[in-house]
Amino acid sequence: MAFVLAIYKRCESLPTYAIFSLVLSKRLHSIYVLRLFNDGVAMMGLYISIWCLVTRRWNWSALWFSLALSIKMNILLFFPAFGFVYFQTVGLLKTINLMLIIILVQAWLAIPFLIEFPREYLSKAFEFKRVFEYQWTVNWRMIPQSDFLSPGFASFLTAVHLSTLVCFAWTKWSRAFGEDGLISLLVRGLQNWGRPAAKRPNVLTADYIVNVCFTSNLIGIICARTLHYQFYSWYAHQIVFLAWQTPYPIFLRILLMMSIEYSWNVFPSTAISSTILLVSNLLLLFGTWWTFEEAYSFVTIAFKKKPKVT
Repeated sequence: MAFVLAIYKRCESLPTYAIFSLVLSKRLHSIYVLRLFNDGVAMMGLYISIWCLVTRRWNWSALWFSLALSIKMNILLFFPAFGFVYFQTVGLLKTINLMLIIILVQAWLAIPFLIEFPREYLSKAFEFKRVFEYQWTVNWRMIPQSDFLSPGFASFLTAVHLSTLVCFAWTKWSRAFGEDGLISLLVRGLQNWGRPAAKRPNVLTADYIVNVCFTSNLIGIICARTLHYQFYSWYAHQIVFLAWQTPYPIFLRILLMMSIEYSWNVFPSTAISSTILLVSNLLLLFGTWWTFEEAYSFVTIAFKKKPKVT
């Protein structure tokens, strides 16, 4: 919680009173205090990494990202955002160096397991084809079990996940603060390896960086085939920030937060609770997409205007 608050202290788009919602979740109390899942530990490392990112401690951000990843693989949902921000702010060459830090830390942590059980470790540490049990899922309960477990459904979600990330990168992330699109960003970054790909890397605010990271994670959560109850910690502390990135009135933002909390507290999950969760997450994502260009425009920075807070 301390690191989440440290991140939000750097942001300007979240009002102080909204932060109090971070301590109200019944499900989070269970995950962190009663159940002691390792998801919370992984997310702590991730939030430290994001704090290092917004304070431009690049090497430390890569180190903490890798440490968090060594605990839980869901941290990979943030990887597209980290790669994008690195490429924008420090350029291709430094981004490669930061990726090497992430890889080398993973290799160093894996040494004891690779020495004793190399085959078992390599096959299970990053088990991308693992299928979780239908009975424990919080999302997609409205889908029949046979369809839920089918390879076709998994492929569909993967395609939606990747295409949505590309859509955000193409239409929003690469056009913030006067940037001229993803193609120009890539060309500029590839032509000048040692320089930032963004035209104005210094104006990429903490709000922008946090938004990109949290949105990347939300897209992955929406497209996950299975979400167990402890997975709520993957984004519970991010919901309030994302809600205040939307154009919705306050009562609707609060309603979205309450709907998501409700869905994660229904046990066992039902078709109705899963539908509420999916619709709420989609509304959160759509609201973030809708206001992104206005909130993170070069005009906003030039006139020192904060994103509208109500």
